[in-house]
Amino acid sequence: MKAVATIELDDAAPERAPAILAALPRVEVRHGRSQVLLVNGTTHGLTVLGGIAPYASATAKALASLTKPDLIPLVVADRLTVAVRRALEEAGCSYADGTGAAHLEGPGFLIHIDPTPRRRDGAIDAPRGLGVVAVRVVQVLLTEAEREWSVTDLAQDAGVSLGEAHKVLSRLDAEGLVATTGTAKTRRRAVRQPTDLLDWLATVPSAGGPPSDASSPCRLSPPNPQRPDG
Repeated sequence: MKAVATIELDDAAPERAPAILAALPRVEVRHGRSQVLLVNGTTHGLTVLGGIAPYASATAKALASLTKPDLIPLVVADRLTVAVRRALEEAGCSYADGTGAAHLEGPGFLIHIDPTPRRRDGAIDAPRGLGVVAVRVVQVLLTEAEREWSVTDLAQDAGVSLGEAHKVLSRLDAEGLVATTGTAKTRRRAVRQPTDLLDWLATVPSAGGPPSDASSPCRLSPPNPQRPDG
């Protein structure tokens, strides 16, 4: 099937951009001296951006202001949540991620692709699942989202081992979902954006229930603060 869009990338493009973009249906990617999008016989300048936190919807609107008026901003990432993708669309930013989601928009054209569960070349692995104990730890974090948590305090409030609390906090830190202050014994972590954390939970399979997918998202809400210990 003939491509409807051709994207030319130069050496300054993010490392994963060629593979992610080439996996999109009816999109051709080639190397060149600049970053451009060719569609309907017209060439449009691109600014290809990487490094956006996949759950940080608060940063999406700021990206449009970093680009020049005559260049289409195109965010490329391994995984972007629905909330971030919608925020990018509202800000006038195009995007593509490793799940197959894409939104290419410019003067006189729009290419929008929703992700599908089928794996393609260039797609990323699904996020690792969470056990029921780890889910409980995350729920406790959400009950006091503005609190700065130590590993000890979180383990005590969630009724889990220090190792489990540390593992969950480390996972969330790696995902960019918590902010860290202090070092060693004074280290504390706090949830950056509760909505981003809930979006992330919706993408992660959890033990004790069916894996989440595009048609049946995992729905988790903060627990009752008055829950019994256990």
